[in-house]
Amino acid sequence: MQKFHANLFLSVLFLWTLPLFAQLKFEREFNFSPDMSDYDEWVEIDGKMYFSGNDGLFGFELWQFDPATEQATRLTNIRKQSGSSFPEDIVGYYGKIFFVAQTDDQGAQLFYSDPQTLEVVRVSAAHDDQFNPRFLAVHHDKLWFTATYEGRTNLWSYDIATGHLTETLPPATGHPTMFFPLEKFEYNDRLYFQGQTQDWKDVLWSYDGQAGEFAYEPTQFDNDFSPGISSIWEFAECDGELMLKIDTQLEKGWFHYDQDQDSCIFLSPYDNGYEQFGTCVYERFWHLNRFTGDISIYDPSTGGAGHLEDLVANVPGSLTAVKAVGNKLYLWSSASSTRGIWQFDHTNNSLYWYSGFGSIQAELATLVKRDDHLYFFAIDHLQKEIFKYDVIQGELKMAADINQSTGNGFGSGVGNAFHLYDGNVYFSPFDSLGQGVSVWSKNLATGQFASLTAQMTNGEEPRIAYGSSAEIDGRLYFSYSRLGFDTRQLVSYRTGEDTLQWHLAIPSPSGSFHNGFPGVTSYEGDLLFQARRDYQSRYQLFRFDLTTQTAELIPGAESVVVNNFFRLQDKLFFRGSYVDDLSTYLYFSLDLTSGELTEIAEDHDLLYNYIRLFPLGNKVAYAVKEPNGFNAHIQIYDPATGTKTDVLPPGYDDVVVTRVVDFLGEKWFFDRNHENIMFSLDPVTNECAVALDLTALGIENFWNMIEFDEKLYFQGRTDEVGTELFAYDPATDQVRLYADILPGGGSSRPEDFAVIDDRLYFTAHDGRRGQELWSLGTCFDVSLDVVPDVSSNQAGQIRLEVEGGTAPYTFVWNTGATGQSLTGLTAGFYEATVTDANGCEANIFTILDDLLVSSTTDLEASPGIILYPNPAGDFLHLEMVEPMKNGKAEIFNLAGVKMCSENIGPAINSIDVSTLPNGIYFVLVHGADKGVLSRKIVVQH
Repeated sequence: MQKFHANLFLSVLFLWTLPLFAQLKFEREFNFSPDMSDYDEWVEIDGKMYFSGNDGLFGFELWQFDPATEQATRLTNIRKQSGSSFPEDIVGYYGKIFFVAQTDDQGAQLFYSDPQTLEVVRVSAAHDDQFNPRFLAVHHDKLWFTATYEGRTNLWSYDIATGHLTETLPPATGHPTMFFPLEKFEYNDRLYFQGQTQDWKDVLWSYDGQAGEFAYEPTQFDNDFSPGISSIWEFAECDGELMLKIDTQLEKGWFHYDQDQDSCIFLSPYDNGYEQFGTCVYERFWHLNRFTGDISIYDPSTGGAGHLEDLVANVPGSLTAVKAVGNKLYLWSSASSTRGIWQFDHTNNSLYWYSGFGSIQAELATLVKRDDHLYFFAIDHLQKEIFKYDVIQGELKMAADINQSTGNGFGSGVGNAFHLYDGNVYFSPFDSLGQGVSVWSKNLATGQFASLTAQMTNGEEPRIAYGSSAEIDGRLYFSYSRLGFDTRQLVSYRTGEDTLQWHLAIPSPSGSFHNGFPGVTSYEGDLLFQARRDYQSRYQLFRFDLTTQTAELIPGAESVVVNNFFRLQDKLFFRGSYVDDLSTYLYFSLDLTSGELTEIAEDHDLLYNYIRLFPLGNKVAYAVKEPNGFNAHIQIYDPATGTKTDVLPPGYDDVVVTRVVDFLGEKWFFDRNHENIMFSLDPVTNECAVALDLTALGIENFWNMIEFDEKLYFQGRTDEVGTELFAYDPATDQVRLYADILPGGGSSRPEDFAVIDDRLYFTAHDGRRGQELWSLGTCFDVSLDVVPDVSSNQAGQIRLEVEGGTAPYTFVWNTGATGQSLTGLTAGFYEATVTDANGCEANIFTILDDLLVSSTTDLEASPGIILYPNPAGDFLHLEMVEPMKNGKAEIFNLAGVKMCSENIGPAINSIDVSTLPNGIYFVLVHGADKGVLSRKIVVQH
C-alpha cells in the first residue's frame, strides 16, 4: 500500500519537484449580468450561417450556426497563444469556408475550414506576414483576393483544383506596385473592384477571369466623380444593373452605375458607409436615406424613383434598416412605440408588424428566414446573441447563447481594496443588481457575504473609492457614497448600523469637495486624505478633525499639489508640484509636527505608469533621471540625516520601479524595461540586485505580486498558459504555475492581491464568471491509499482520506464516481476533486499502470523534463535535461484510456498527437532508474 498527499495538479513545462501549496477557492460571483458575444460578420453559405464570434474563452474565431438544428459550433482556434484571430472576408468556395484570419507567427493569412471534417488549413502558409490577403470573392471557379508580395499589392487567385496561388499583374498604370484592388463583386461575368490609376486616383475596374483581361471603366464614370473616388463601400445588383455605395470627393451615397450610358446616377446620400442599407427586391432597389429617415425606391430599368410613403400611408417612425430576404422586404424600427421588425407585402402594399421586441435591438443585416422563424443577431442589455422570432406565435427567444460568461464583478483599478474591519473583509465590486460599484463584506468566521448597500435603509450607495479607507475609534471611514443625486465624501460605518454617517457637509468650511479621495490614512486620531476642492483638477493634502468635523489644508502643504503620498512616522512623503509651477515635479517631505516642507529631489521623467516614491524601512526610495537624460536609477533618501544614495544593480544602467512588494525583508520590484527580471532592494545595505530572472522560463509581465505563506505569488504570462497565477518558493528556489484558472492558453489576469486573516484574496477571470473573487489558503489535507495490483488480475483500489476542513465533503472522480473510494480498478488515470462545505477544493490523482503508481508527490526523484508546446497541435515535444534509462512516455485521456506510448531518447523527442481529438490529456514519463513525472496537456488542432 502506498499513500500520497494532495497537490494541485497543474501544467507548466518548467515545474517538476514541488511541495504542497495552499488550496484554491472560488469565493463568490457578484455580477451575474450576461457578457457580450459581440459578433463581427454573418454570411449565409449552403443554408448555414458563418461568422466571427467570441465565446469569452477563445476570443474571436470562426463559428457556424445551423438554423435547422439551432446548433452553434466553433470551427477554429487559430491563435492559441494570443487570443482572437478575427476571421473576416468569409466566403464559400467548393464546399469549404474561406476566410482571412490573424496568426501568431505570420500576420493575416488565408484559411479555409471544411465543415464536414472540421479541418482547418492555412492556404497561404508559404508567404510571410506582409502577404495580408483581403477582399475575397469567387469568380470563374477561382477565389480572388488582394495580397502583397515583394512590396507590390495586386490581384491574386487561388485554384482549389490545383492548390496554386497566382498573382495577376495589372495593365501598365505607371505604378503597378500600388494597384490595391479592394471590395470585389461579380457582375456581368466580370469581377468589379476599386483600384488606382497612374495618377493615384481610386476608380472602378473590372476583370474577366476567363479571358485574363482588365478594363478601366469608362471615362465618363471618372468625370462624374472628379477629382475622384475615396471609397467604394458596397456593390449590389438589381434587375441586371449595378448599384454602388460610394464616397467621393464631392458626394457620398448610393449610385446606379449605368454601363450603357457610361455614367453614375445619384440615388440618395448617407451618413456613414457601414450604416447605410440597400437591398433589391420586386425588381426595385430599396435604400434608406439616413438624412430624411425614409425608404427610397428606385427602378433601374426606367430610372423612376419613389418612396415607401407613396405606397403605405402609415410608415413607422425611426426606420434604421432595410433588408430583402428571399422575395420579402423587411424593415427595422427602433421607435419605442413601433420597435420591431416590419414586413412589406407588395401584393397589397401593406406593412405587417412583428411586435414584442422590448429592449432588443436587432441587426437587420443579419436577418435570415427558415420556415416560420426569423434568425438574426440582436443586443439584449449586455448580450449580443443569436435570436429567433416565431412569426406564427409572435414569440421572441434566444436561439444560441455563444458567450455564456457573466459580467465582471471587479473592474480594473480595484487595487488592494480589501479592508479588514471588525472580523469582516470589506471591498467594492460591481454587483449583479445593476447598482454599479458598491460595498460588500465577507465574515471571516462564518464565510457569509453581505451587501452593505442592501443594508442601508435610507438608500445610500457606498463605495470604497480608490481602495482607500481607515479605521478610527471602531468606525470604518471611506470616501464616497451616493444618496439619490447627492454625492457624499468621507462617510463612515459601524458594524450593525443600517445608515452611514457622512462627515463633510457640502459646502464644508474649506470649500466643496468632489469625487472620491485617493489615499485615506489616520494620524493622531484625525484623518489625512488627498482631495480636490472647489472643482479644481489638482489634488491637495487635507486633515479632517473628527472632533470639530472640519477639514482644512494641512499646514505647510498650502503651496503644493499632490500626485500620491504615504506617511512615515511624523512625515508625509509625496510627489507633487508647486501651485504656481505645475510643470515641474519634485519629491517632497512634510513634517506634520512643524509644518516644514522640504524638497528632496526633482523628477525629470513625466511618465505616469510606474511607482515613483515608496518607503524603504525608515528611509525613502524614488526613481530619478538626470535633466534631459535617458537612463534612470533609484535614489535613497535618509530623513534623519538628509543624505542621498544613488543605487543601480550591477550590470544595469537603466532601472525604473514599476511594482513594489515586501518580500524576505527587502523590497522586490518589477522594472518596466526588463519584463522577465525582478530586482530586490535591501533597506539595511542599500544594495540593489537581480532577485529573480525568469527569462529562461519564458515568464514576463508580472505586474501584480504579493508575499503570502513565505512565498511570492505574482501575475505572470507565458505563451503556453497566458496570464495566470505563478508562485516563487525561496526555500526551493523554484517557480511554479500555481493555478491555470482559464486553461487552454486563455488569461485569467489574477490581480488585486491582499492577504487577510491568513488567506490570499485576489480577483481572476475563469472564462465563465467574469473577473470575480478567489482566495488561497489551507483548508484541509487530502490523501489517498492505493492498492495497485492490475498485473496479477486483481483489481486495484483507491480510498481518499480528508483531514481538516468543514464537513460534509463532496468527491468527484474523472470516472464519474462520487464516492470516497474506488474499487475494481484497471490500469489508467484516476483524478478526484474534493470540496468541503466552505467551497475549498483540492485535486489529487494517481495513475495505475502495470504496478507503476504515480501521483504529484512522486516528482522528487524525477529528472528534468520539459514538455512543449501546451496546447499542442500536431506534435508534442519532450526534452530530456538528464538522461533516463529505458525511458517511456505514455498519454492517457480523461477516462484513463492509454492513447499512445513512445520510447524516449536522451535529447528532444517529438510525439505525434495529430490523431488525438481536441481535449485534455495526461502525460506519464518514467524510466528504469528514475521516478515518475506526470503532466496535464491540452491538444488543440
